[in-house]
Amino acid sequence: MAGTGTLIIGWIYHVKRIRPAVEVGRLNVLMSLESDEQKWVRRQILRKIPTEQAHLDVSRAAAVQLRKTAATSLLIAPVVLFSVSSNLFHTSGGVWWFIACVLLVGLIAVAQTVREFRSAGLFLHETEDGWALHHADHR
Repeated sequence: MAGTGTLIIGWIYHVKRIRPAVEVGRLNVLMSLESDEQKWVRRQILRKIPTEQAHLDVSRAAAVQLRKTAATSLLIAPVVLFSVSSNLFHTSGGVWWFIACVLLVGLIAVAQTVREFRSAGLFLHETEDGWALHHADHR
């Protein structure tokens, strides 16, 4: 029941708040870039390297797409984790440890997704008026 409620509320939030932020039908911004360029843009978004003016539009577009993808994953994650954790109490023996490990890996993945979501949001906030471009240490 709680999982269904979370899924419905998450879906409504996704439709009302997240989907309008990105145009539907667009391809991934990073698709046409080389692997090294994709890593470079992701490092900028995750605020590991300073932002450069030359490719700010591409970096901002990629940050919007990364944030949308992370938000969608965060909406689905509670339902998946709830389903896995509910199976934890109905098993016995060696399967119990396997499900507990899967749940732990899922929690770590959710924590990483939250970190990426927040970093992309901070990147977008800092670059909307060019603040990060004027400060070398923007962390």
